[in-house]
Amino acid sequence: MRPEIALTNAGVLVDVVGIGYDEYTPEQRDQVISAFPRGDFKNEFLKVQTCSALKKPQTTFGTVNFDYIEDHDPGFRKPNACTRIRNTPWQS
Repeated sequence: MRPEIALTNAGVLVDVVGIGYDEYTPEQRDQVISAFPRGDFKNEFLKVQTCSALKKPQTTFGTVNFDYIEDHDPGFRKPNACTRIRNTPWQS
């Protein structure tokens, strides 16, 4: 994996789903939030992803994007990324 791709991937994992969150001190996390305020990041992220997935649901099977449809339609159940994102320790 090229370094810029690996860095982007690592950033998404910690920012979106909280992987590695505990590897940073509260002070370091506060510095990040001060420099880059999140607003209502979790809900805005899920809204954008859901809108995208609903436009072409046939392309989402077997991907994390299928989880956004499940979140939009409470009748459908399977383990999903949306629950994990909402439960990350990052403030929203």
